[in-house]
Amino acid sequence: MLKKTFIILRVTSGFVLLVALLVTLTPVQIVLLSIDTRRIYVLTKLFWRICCWIFGLKVKIRGAIVRKPPVLYVSNHLSYLDSAVLGRYLDASFIANDDIAAWPGMGLLAKLQYPLFIKRNPRLVKLHLQQVAERLDNGGSLILFPEGTSGNGSGVMPFKSSLFSLLEGASKDVPVQPITILIRGENGEPISKESRERYSWFDDTPFLDHFLRALLSTKTNVEVVFHRPVELAGFTSRKDLAGYTHQVISKPLVALE
Repeated sequence: MLKKTFIILRVTSGFVLLVALLVTLTPVQIVLLSIDTRRIYVLTKLFWRICCWIFGLKVKIRGAIVRKPPVLYVSNHLSYLDSAVLGRYLDASFIANDDIAAWPGMGLLAKLQYPLFIKRNPRLVKLHLQQVAERLDNGGSLILFPEGTSGNGSGVMPFKSSLFSLLEGASKDVPVQPITILIRGENGEPISKESRERYSWFDDTPFLDHFLRALLSTKTNVEVVFHRPVELAGFTSRKDLAGYTHQVISKPLVALE
């Protein structure tokens, strides 16, 4: 009975806090977006930091973050919670599939981060190339999840080298910083199947089911490794860049095996 009461209270309080945050911060963020997009990250980083607290995410950083924009951050992808884990530290926007914009709640969150929505339409490739180049050339930083979907965190799925084609119009001196997100365990215990699945969203698990499960986490230990940056100029093709970043991002996960 006590356990059931705790579950109800935690899920309810977490949901209410998230709604209150959205209601409070959304109008301010909309104003900031209309005035100066460079200032929006002050609010988004605060929002994501509070989200980490609501979802019980204890984040540890390893490595030095490249701060001076523009930067392309390339990361493995475990779930929608990655937005909170990375968003609390980075002055950057996500490159995301356009279908996310239609998700209830999550779509609004994504739009407030000043994202670049990419449509899976070959006829729009040139437009997307231009959008990415303009964002980087204007001093904006971007976050790319080249797996194209989220995994369970035990490894890194193959990168879609086609996503790196979005960089073809960008300046060659833009730094690319690989990032590895690792789940270290929960409540001080080593990583388990349950703690992994409480953070990672994959397979056919309905979003609401996973969202409620994630809210029940009291302390999930997440480590974010920021690797040494490289420049686009150092790679002769998008496949070379995809292969290199995949290798670097995979190393910390291979070490856990």
